[in-house]
Amino acid sequence: NQRYILVLLVFMVLDIITGVIKAILTKELKSSVFREGLLKKVLEVVIVILGFALDWASSLSYIGAGCVIALVLMEAWSIIENIEDYVPIPQVLKDFLDKAKQTNNN
Repeated sequence: NQRYILVLLVFMVLDIITGVIKAILTKELKSSVFREGLLKKVLEVVIVILGFALDWASSLSYIGAGCVIALVLMEAWSIIENIEDYVPIPQVLKDFLDKAKQTNNN
């Protein structure tokens, strides 16, 4: 469980960093947008806490991990969107994330 959470935190930080870089490069850096993004990250942490609390309360062991995996995939996609105009993204990575996103939406 700790590894899942660490991976999610790394992806969240990378998303914030790449988002700020994109905003600087596009000259659209706004504190209100940054603040909104940070608040969304806080809500993602709430989802993870809720998932692991449900695991604990129900003696299950997959809800928290499932929440973290879904959020990691979402963060990965956001990172790709932040950098795809500036660096080439391997098609295999895009395909994987597209497939994961479709599976997550169903």
